[in-house]
Amino acid sequence: MNESRLNELIIKYLNQTATAEELKELHTWLLAHPSFQLEMQLLEDYWQTDSLKNADLDQGYARLQEKIHQSERRSRSVSQAGNHASPFHEIRYLLLHPMKWVAAFLLLLLMAGGMYKFWRTHHNTDNQPPKSWEIVYDQPGMKSRLILPDSTEVWLNGDTRLYYSRQFGRETREVWLSGEAYFKVKHDPSKAFIIHTTKMNIRVLGTEFNVKCYPDDPLYETSLINGAILVTLKDRPEDRIILKPKEKLVIFNDQVLLQKHEGSQPVPPTLAEKPSSKLWVTDIHYFSSQDSVLIETGWIEGKLVFRDENFSELAKRFERWYGYHFRFMDDSVKQYHFTGIFEHETLEQALKALQIAEKFHFQIQNQDSTVVIY
Repeated sequence: MNESRLNELIIKYLNQTATAEELKELHTWLLAHPSFQLEMQLLEDYWQTDSLKNADLDQGYARLQEKIHQSERRSRSVSQAGNHASPFHEIRYLLLHPMKWVAAFLLLLLMAGGMYKFWRTHHNTDNQPPKSWEIVYDQPGMKSRLILPDSTEVWLNGDTRLYYSRQFGRETREVWLSGEAYFKVKHDPSKAFIIHTTKMNIRVLGTEFNVKCYPDDPLYETSLINGAILVTLKDRPEDRIILKPKEKLVIFNDQVLLQKHEGSQPVPPTLAEKPSSKLWVTDIHYFSSQDSVLIETGWIEGKLVFRDENFSELAKRFERWYGYHFRFMDDSVKQYHFTGIFEHETLEQALKALQIAEKFHFQIQNQDSTVVIY
């Protein structure tokens, strides 16, 4: 399908003038191009809001004309070298017809990478939140739930920091996260909800998902429960990753490779290997085929869930869960692997349960909240 036909179908769809065959044609194209499905959802939601009805159409038309003219000038330069026609010529032709040209305006800005009201963001390139933002901090051993000014619900795991602007919800909905949080975002088609982390930005309209981005973890994860989310990487902003429900994005180190894994849980490279920086998309996982507990989100139900996890990484989770610092006297013990679910167990009970699977000793020092493993 050429660009002219695609724009015509989308405009007719928004105007509710498309025939059944045209709707089927558009649906088929979107299935074949999943990277544009979220843009289509954003465009459709925004089209139905009062913000569009109250837009300054004359100013918008002038901006569109200028953008087309700039694109045509660039295209003529390319055309002289490679004899290619301008891809924007037919868009300008479409606008001369009695259709809602604003749809083409939005579509052009959106799919060409431009910025419009609901797609406008403030990119944070410093990997730090603005100093003026408010902070909510869960210390290790704590878990909490809060409601943001837009009614979005957020669950914070231990040792997690969430920053948000004092002006949150007025013009934009943006937060900055370090740690782990589960979001149940209030749907608002006029304002995308944006989460900034050190490695990625996550954009949604309204959905449920989990983000794990502890600065000392080798892996960063975004797990989608329902809805749709768009992820962009800090060091590769031109790349966009759209997750479907029950999918998880895993980022290892500096991201330069995208791999798609189906079926079983992929085995991440160890820190010692570091062949190259990687990221991949996989399915979220239940603890077992007979269990309804999700490994990625069990913590919000008060369950510490782990599967085939080495003691070194599990100790970090214990530190956030129980609020005790772990110190290993024998490095070989760090390589022990464990699988299990803890819910109401005390720290001592959990460690004794691990001793059933592997041989080690421990000493809990309550005076300085330290656990010595030997």
